[in-house]
Amino acid sequence: PLGKGSLVKQSYGHTPDMIRLFGKLVDEPYPWDKYAQVIVWNFGAGGMENTSATTMYDSAILDSTALLDGDLDGLISHELAHQWFGDLLTCKSWEHIWLNEGFATYFSNLWFEERDGKDAYLSGIYGAFQGVAAADKADAPYAAAMCSRTYIHPWEVFRRPANPYGKGCSILHMLRQKVGDELFFKSLVLYVDRFKGASPETDDLRYAFEDTSGLSLERFFNQWCKHPGAPTVDVSLTWDSAASALDVSLAQTQNIDGYNPAFYFTLPIWVKTPSGPKDGQWLSMDMDGRSATQSFPLNAEPTVIAVDPNLSVLGRFNVSQPAKVWLGQLDAGPTIASRLQAIAGLQKIGETPDSGGLSAEIVAALRSIARDKRAYHALRSAAVTALGKAGQADVISDLLRSSLDDAKVRRTVVEQVPAAYKAQQPRAASGAPRLIDDLRQAARRDASYAVRASAVRALGELKLPEAKPVILEAAGVESQHDQIRQAALEALATLDDPEGLAVAARYTRPGTYSRTRPTAVQTVGVLGHYDPQLAFDTLAGLLGDHEMRTVGAAGNALVKLGDARALPLLEEVGKNARSAIARDQARRMVKELQAKLEAPKPAQGG
Repeated sequence: PLGKGSLVKQSYGHTPDMIRLFGKLVDEPYPWDKYAQVIVWNFGAGGMENTSATTMYDSAILDSTALLDGDLDGLISHELAHQWFGDLLTCKSWEHIWLNEGFATYFSNLWFEERDGKDAYLSGIYGAFQGVAAADKADAPYAAAMCSRTYIHPWEVFRRPANPYGKGCSILHMLRQKVGDELFFKSLVLYVDRFKGASPETDDLRYAFEDTSGLSLERFFNQWCKHPGAPTVDVSLTWDSAASALDVSLAQTQNIDGYNPAFYFTLPIWVKTPSGPKDGQWLSMDMDGRSATQSFPLNAEPTVIAVDPNLSVLGRFNVSQPAKVWLGQLDAGPTIASRLQAIAGLQKIGETPDSGGLSAEIVAALRSIARDKRAYHALRSAAVTALGKAGQADVISDLLRSSLDDAKVRRTVVEQVPAAYKAQQPRAASGAPRLIDDLRQAARRDASYAVRASAVRALGELKLPEAKPVILEAAGVESQHDQIRQAALEALATLDDPEGLAVAARYTRPGTYSRTRPTAVQTVGVLGHYDPQLAFDTLAGLLGDHEMRTVGAAGNALVKLGDARALPLLEEVGKNARSAIARDQARRMVKELQAKLEAPKPAQGG
């Protein structure tokens, strides 16, 4: 965009270092004569790789304030990695799209490992594991695997629960854990050498790893790539003082049947005892069925037990152990992933109905991490989230007032205010009333755009009368990506106040940022019951708009209104649609509106 040339370097300045790193890792220099990153108005996605040129969304040049919330390196590195994995090598067919998207996602994590260190890398992998494990479930009798030809339209392979981005990235990390760094990168070099300028399939990657490592990896690739789901494992850890041994019991509890066999894996467990090795010791346990048990002799009861701290196995591990052991893991776990696991374990204890909430010792430990400037922001944010979900309004209020140094952590504090406030209301905690004033101050004055936007959303979620003036004020605030205004429009919808309808309608018009208009349209749909004619006129007029996000949002909002006059308009949108995606979207809207119009009306009281 004009006038923002001075901001290009601070937004894209790491690109040459990324190019050098990726070329070095696969022993293949950047393959094209040039590399362009082009900012495009009204672009539909975040970024899109094209050979030697990446298309970026229209506000992807950051000012100095936006950089407080994070940079563009994740997106930039992802799209750049596609110059190798997607352009130099292009997967043979859609079921192998993870060879493009999983690699690009993984290489983004490799960039953060290079730039920020191991904690940045492993916390990124932890996030991928958590997302995939929560979504990818082997529902009986059949669910589509990541590598599956089961789809009607090609875009479906990008959106399935076995997501090629996160699951593909997770599989590459597991391969790295399985064969070690040297053989992992040697295998990637071989894979690129064999298939540059060609179109590989998933088994071609497997052959490269097998040829390099000497291992048989057919079962690994079959269960992670060609079968759906991820294991859900109950882990019981019991100290047998008489035998001086740690008893470990594992049970896979996900759906297991003829379509979905039990997963096979080797589970690493790291333990530390008072008189054992200073760096702890490793145990490992093979699992090839519904359940497994094993006893491990130790010289003393462990003070720390970390299950799979390097994330060798993708899955949901429900670990049962006392709070004191979780606290030991939080303090002395060998990796950031193990400390994140400890926070999740402690949070779960606090959510247990008979637990009485988090103990003072746990609260103090979490609060200490939240304030620790040396800790990686993902760990600090996880501690804040656990405190918020436990209803620690006093602690959240103190953190909000303490001007935490990292905007990403401050944002998490703000996001936890509604949960903490609602949990403490019955007990009338001293921190609860204070939170609202602190939230209003954050919405108006925080140095970070993202913190202000999150504070505005939180005020809407709380649905308090004193929130409305702040939210209306925020609708007029300019910010990077227009995020504060978007937050205000979302908050107005949540408040369900009639005054928000006219405000939202104003921002549906052309000239408003292309990613704000759909948010305004959605708010019109939510608040349209206050003035159905205004809402219908506003939305119907947008069905022929030149910004497709706005068209789609307008159609969905008209369905929500349930106005029969919209039916022929939506049918016309389908007839004139230029793409299969748009046609399917319009047909779905027509069906939903028809069903809504045909549904029995609620009986009126007399």
